[in-house]
Amino acid sequence: VCFMLLIGIDLPKKFKPDGTLAHPKYDTVFHSTMRGGTCIAIGKVFRRRSKTDSLKQCEENDFDLIDFFIYMAFHAIAAVSAFYVIGYPCFKSQNFHRCMICVVAALAVMRGAKRYTYYTTKMYSRTLRKQFASIIDNSKES
Repeated sequence: VCFMLLIGIDLPKKFKPDGTLAHPKYDTVFHSTMRGGTCIAIGKVFRRRSKTDSLKQCEENDFDLIDFFIYMAFHAIAAVSAFYVIGYPCFKSQNFHRCMICVVAALAVMRGAKRYTYYTTKMYSRTLRKQFASIIDNSKES
């Protein structure tokens, strides 16, 4: 939380405070989650913000501290409720505990495979297109 308040909230912004274009190199879990649709939901339900304003915030990665605190409140609620929804049944039932271990292992494998696919296809193909942009443009003109 301290990191986000001091540094992290501004890391992925596309524009500097003076309005010039910034070239963000870093991203945070908060910003990635907000761009995934959470910003629109928080804006609509809690902030009474228009969808257009929320989409602009997502595009520019320009979220304010109120959005961050709402996000963190839900994060805290989810973490505490996980103790009761998952932790207590795991403590009481060995079978439930085994099932949860299998579910967590399956999720880790699926998410790891998804990330690996991203690295090996989308990210590298984008990098290759940038490196060979002049050759690709020349072949299209011919």
